[in-house]
Parts: sequence; structure tokens; C-alpha cells
Amino acid sequence: MSKAAPGAGAVTVDRVSGRIISAGPEETDATQPLLELLVDEAGWQTGQIVSRPHQWRVPASPSAKRDWPVDVALFDDAKNVRDPAHITILCECKRPDVKTGIEQLKIYLDREPHARVGVWFNGTDHAVVYKTPSGYEIAAAGTPIPGPNDPLAPIGAKVLCFGDLRKAPSLVPTFRRIRDRLAGADTNVNRDEEILPDISLLLLLKILDEQQHAFSPAKPLGFQIDDTPARTAKRLAAMLATEVKRNPGLFGAAGPREVRFQIDDDSIQFVVETLQNFRLLSNDADAVSKAFQVVRGKAYKGEEGQFFTPSAVVAVAIAAIDPRPEDRVVDPACGSGSFLAAALANVVTHLESAYGADQSSKNLARRDWSTANLFAMDKDAVSVRLSKAYLSMLGDGSTHVFKGDSIRPSIWIGPLPAQIQDGAFDVVVTNPPFGTKLKVPAEVGRREGYEVSQEWRRDRTGRWFTTGKYVPRDIGIVFLERCLRLLADNGRLAIVLPDTYLFSDSYASGTTLANERRLANA
Repeated sequence: MSKAAPGAGAVTVDRVSGRIISAGPEETDATQPLLELLVDEAGWQTGQIVSRPHQWRVPASPSAKRDWPVDVALFDDAKNVRDPAHITILCECKRPDVKTGIEQLKIYLDREPHARVGVWFNGTDHAVVYKTPSGYEIAAAGTPIPGPNDPLAPIGAKVLCFGDLRKAPSLVPTFRRIRDRLAGADTNVNRDEEILPDISLLLLLKILDEQQHAFSPAKPLGFQIDDTPARTAKRLAAMLATEVKRNPGLFGAAGPREVRFQIDDDSIQFVVETLQNFRLLSNDADAVSKAFQVVRGKAYKGEEGQFFTPSAVVAVAIAAIDPRPEDRVVDPACGSGSFLAAALANVVTHLESAYGADQSSKNLARRDWSTANLFAMDKDAVSVRLSKAYLSMLGDGSTHVFKGDSIRPSIWIGPLPAQIQDGAFDVVVTNPPFGTKLKVPAEVGRREGYEVSQEWRRDRTGRWFTTGKYVPRDIGIVFLERCLRLLADNGRLAIVLPDTYLFSDSYASGTTLANERRLANA
């Protein structure tokens, strides 16, 4: 993060050297994001990179001294860093258009005989230029920045197949660039709550495309860019319509007309280009969780009490209730699925002793257990999509993720009443919405029969009794009773709630004590 000292310009910490450096707009918006991309996504070691504060310099002319600074220079080995004979890639981070940036790269590559590749980056978009015996060749759109083990020669336009995909070392910077690009450049939408639904749709299409082509690795993938943004957007819209027909429950729609992209064609092109070379399936659970936090961004945060659950809280809750293979698990406010993924991972650990620790056995056990025993719901359609996408990336578990209001089971339709029944779950784990402004109306409490929605008073002996009147209650308190209803005998509950529910006098009247009464009778 950049900051300014009194009497000085803005500064930041360089991603590679760890040194404090000056931080103009080009540095913070392009150079530092590129360094993060090179290390976290492309797989370069920091020892192979020369950047700030002592930049690599190329000769101003074939016979001149090295006095033209280059933003980033990459070397074939950390042992040979700063040896001109071992330089491989030169990178320039400029705000101007791609044409101007490429022309600047060509000049630098002319001056550095051993460099084979040039990369231009402006913070969101990039271009790759290869030096060939006959001149320069600009790589096809969508070509990823070469990693340290990639060939330094143009591969030309290539139709991607499943076998061409590579696992991303880190999804966080990838998802962050997607969100930032759409928020800053899309002509149709610019708010997170508008952007998020389309990102979730594209993620689902990407995952479904990988799942289908895993069995036909030589068949070209559908999730890849075309020669123009308009053609890419048209093909992705057709893919979406087809998948909605095949999986209406997955997309939360009755038909393809109900689910359409709102972002513009250039944004669709950008997302597809950014993700098309990566294999999203079976990524590390913690990495996926962090990436999904970036995707969700600020959308809905604070509205209806929706917040991310810190990974440390998830880990403690799952360790405390220890979901096992014989358990049926439910999260009635699943958000983007972090508790579900952690529960699944915990069960897989238990299953290793029975099925072995090899990856194929673990994947089989994960799929079979999650299909039979993992359940979730959320009333937000985007959360449901993200949760399904998240679990699909981890192997499976998205079969029983439903859209619905957990607090109001009387209005459920479709498969929900049969799948989510009271007293049917050994483990309930959740982080429900809560907040002083979030109330369950008295009429809802009456219709659903919540004890905590009743007005409670003490008699002269100190015993609690209900007046029969229903009053508005904090949604978090009602969720606690809802979770208790879902539990089977001797079931285990982990729920995230404010400590004020336990220690504040304002909740002593008919809320906490009503739950005490329920627990005493359980």
C-alpha cells in the first residue's frame, strides 16, 4: 500500500526487492501489479527479477552506454541475474495504448540481443511480443505471460484444449484484476452488486466447460476467446443459454431468458481471456476461498448482514464440531461456501484411512460423500451460484445447494421441503446474517412458530413464561433457533453470532432466555 510521508511523495514497498520506493500512478497501477502477476501467476522467482529500485538498463544505441531504464527484466536463473547474456524477457508498464507500448518494447528488444520476449502491461491489459529471426511477432490475444519454463518462441494462434490448461499458482491476483477491470471500464455496469452476478455466471461456464472436456481432452474448449469481443460474447451467451437449459437448478432460473449477461462484450472478452488458459478444477481450498473473497468484493457487504467469515473462524468452527463421514452436514446461510468446503476437507481427511491417500481415491470419496451428505442454502441467488462454483472447483459438493430463505420454510417450493427437514442433520455450521437493523417481523415469527419471536416475561418466582404475543426479533437470534430445529438428536452446532447476544442486558428479555428454555427441554 502506498503512503506519503510529510514533505515527501507517495511511496510503496516493492513486491520483489522489499524496498520502499517512490510510487507514482504508473508504479502503483501497473508495475507493482505486474510484479505480483509474474510471481504469483506466471511462477517467476523474485531472484530472477530485476526491477526497483535499481532497474535494468539497456543501451540507448548499439554502441552507447546502458542508460535506458526498463521497468522489469527477467533472467533465466537467479544465479545469472544482471548478466546480459542470460536476460530473457523485458517488460514495460505504460499507461498509453497497446500500440505505443509495443513500439517501445521493440526498441528495447533491439538494444538487448539476448532478450527474446517483450511484455507490455498497463494494469489490466497486456501484450506479448516475440523476437524472431525475421522480425517481431505479436502473440495472439489471450496468450499468457510466459513463465520461466515456457518456450520463448511464438506459438501463434492456438485453439485451446483441456490438455493445454495449466493450474494457476494463485487465483487471488487473477480474480482481483477481473473485478477491478469490470468496475473501472465496463460501459454497462460499474457497481459490485451489478458485476458480481456476471462474474459468477462466467465462472460456472468455465468450470462446466472443464468438467465436460475432461472426458474429451482433444476437443476444443468452448470457454476461449474468438477473433473479436462481439463473437466471443455471442458464443458465451449461447453457451450460457444451453447450460441453463441443462442445469436450471445450478443457475437458479426457470429458463435461459431469465439469465443473461449484463456486462459489455469487451468485459466478457477480458474475463474469458484472463481465465481461459487456467485449469480451475481441484485447486487448493484455501486459495479458492481467498480468491472468492476478492470476487465477491464489496457487493452486498453490510446489506442484509452479509460478511465474509475469516478463514481462522472457519477453521476453529470445523475443528470444534469435527464433521465425520457418517454425518449429514448443512449450512443454512452458506454465502460463497467456505464452511462447506472446510467441512468437506475435514471429512476427506477422515476418509483417507479407509480409501487411501492417493488423489483419485480422495476425489471419489469427496464426490460420493458430498453428493449424499452435504447440504446448503442461501436466499441470495449469486451466493448460491458462487457456492456451487466454489465446491465444483474443489471436486464436487454442489448437488444440494439450494436457493431459499432458511427462516421461512413455509414458503419453500421445489425440492427444498423434502431435502432440508428439521431434525435431519448431525452437523449445522453457519455464519448467518445479523445486525440490529435486521429483524424478523412478528407475523413471520408467528407463522413459522419461532419461540424466540414470542414476548417472554418472568413471573414472581423468576420463571419465564410467554404472553402469546409475537414481536420483531433480531434475525441472528431467530437463526439460532432455526439451526437448533435442523439438528438431529445429539447433533452439533457451530454458529457465528455477536457476543452481545450472550452478554448484553438488552437481549435478556425473551431472546437468550427463550433459547435457554429450548435447550433445557432438548
